[in-house]
Amino acid sequence: MYAKNATGGQWKAHGRYIARESASQGPAAEAGFDATERGINIVARLDQWQSAGDERLWKLILSPEFGDKMDLIRLTRDLTKRMARDLDTRLEWVAVAHFNTDNPHVHIALRGICEDGRPLRLERDYVKHGIRSIAEDLCTLQLGYRTQSDVAQAQRREVSQQRFTSLDRAIARDKPIDGQSSHFPVSRNPAQLKNQYVIARLRTLESMGLAEAAGADQWLVRQDLETALRAMQRLGDRQKILAAHGVLVSDTRLPLAMFDLRNCTTLEGRILVHGEDEAYHRAPPGRLDVARSSVAACACGRLSSPSLCARGVSGLPSCCWSARTLSAATRTGGACSRAEQRGWRGPVGPSPRSKNSSHGTDRNCGPASRRLP
Repeated sequence: MYAKNATGGQWKAHGRYIARESASQGPAAEAGFDATERGINIVARLDQWQSAGDERLWKLILSPEFGDKMDLIRLTRDLTKRMARDLDTRLEWVAVAHFNTDNPHVHIALRGICEDGRPLRLERDYVKHGIRSIAEDLCTLQLGYRTQSDVAQAQRREVSQQRFTSLDRAIARDKPIDGQSSHFPVSRNPAQLKNQYVIARLRTLESMGLAEAAGADQWLVRQDLETALRAMQRLGDRQKILAAHGVLVSDTRLPLAMFDLRNCTTLEGRILVHGEDEAYHRAPPGRLDVARSSVAACACGRLSSPSLCARGVSGLPSCCWSARTLSAATRTGGACSRAEQRGWRGPVGPSPRSKNSSHGTDRNCGPASRRLP
């Protein structure tokens, strides 16, 4: 994932987000580290790179399954050192560790130029598989080989997570390479112990709107499963919503669900945030606080800001939201929308189909090596 040098201050804003104090457990201005130093001002560093005219900024997330047991700074430094060896160039980067989720992780901002001034190019396969393989090897060196208890603990935690997990990767292996339909079939035998967490995950995906029950122990799973889950992971960050728009969900216990607008005529609720991210090649999902006990993530095109929506202005005719004030407090399954909160309701047109993400075979460092979700 990368950000182009398109708008002034764009990379600086990304630096403010990843260095925010609540996520890094320390002063935001001193949250960063690189290959040799700590206490780096990430905001100033990224702004310096953009001002220098760099073509792009690579954005990587390092999220090991037992991040709470690892030295994440050491892991990041070892990873970038191995990457520099693979790419045959010195790499300039800055990173920050986040501890504000159940799964501690690291955001890495990698400068998009080589030491000789050429643009740094990362092949898709290297990002998707090569870096993962290196990281898994390094995790194994720190923690040792995985035990059966480690595997069970990791999968148990992944069952309810709103992100793309190793369980989803196992499910996606059933997807045909040239599948043309919007869903692909998945079946698992509940009598086999190894399937218990996969089946539990399929039921969770069903509650998220990403799978449909198709009979006993059979499901139809959306082709764009990985894309949808990664979008939900980004949208699920309450700190990002607060920092960007100052609007939080009415009830933090509400589940995040992916709505397929092709099968929906009307949504009613309160717009929390539009998933504007320069890394998307097309309009990302928006997020809506729905009065019907969930938070909707919708791929509905590029909308205008909430303030423009309040005046009935939208960037996409097929998804025009008209402003209204909710007349009374409404509670359904824990959801709450108050009269003073602004709500939007309107017709929903069909959304473009997402291009299918490719799924390759996971690369291991050994039969029981550490894995990244």
